[in-house]
Amino acid sequence: WRTGIFSRPARSIRGDKGLPSVPQAANGRVLILPHQDPDLICFQIDSGKELWKTDRRDAQFIGAVTDRLALLVGWRTVRAVDVVSGQDLWEIQSTPPAGLGVRSGSHYLLPLQDGTVDVIDLSSGRRLGLGQSLASLSPHSEEIPDDDLRFRLGNLVPAGDMLLSCGPSGITAFRCADVLLEESLAAQKTRPDDATLGVKVATLRLA
Repeated sequence: WRTGIFSRPARSIRGDKGLPSVPQAANGRVLILPHQDPDLICFQIDSGKELWKTDRRDAQFIGAVTDRLALLVGWRTVRAVDVVSGQDLWEIQSTPPAGLGVRSGSHYLLPLQDGTVDVIDLSSGRRLGLGQSLASLSPHSEEIPDDDLRFRLGNLVPAGDMLLSCGPSGITAFRCADVLLEESLAAQKTRPDDATLGVKVATLRLA
């Protein structure tokens, strides 16, 4: 089957063209968010029949799709819509995304332009963990200007026990919190009085 959606008259471009919105499929449906269309549109995979559409509002791209919901990442909001009906399930306020995020089980990791990563529970929209900017991890964080591209995040890519951020000035690798926690707990057995290590363990437990 084929659809004539892209043969519609030219319209103004919506969304940042640097944030590609890739069609995503789940539960016998495919969802698309074209830059030239004001709607998120859902088609039946088998027939190509349009099942529903809903206003994209400020959505830039489809972050993730499950059998139950589609996650829409916007410039100022993140929201989930029901893949069966197209109705909103939840919505939260956010800051502009720095790139495409990545799904990790029941969570979605979203890089933000303020240098932090939002960890969002897909079922509820609840934010998890502690948000730390890349610049704040530097020993000279107080000297770093806000527009320093070295500390800007970009598209997130999983790589084994690491998470890669492909930013405007290069690639930054982050090790997963559960791996760091395991190593820190092992070190704590031989250094039980190390206060700095104790703080690190406590912080990783909250991550």
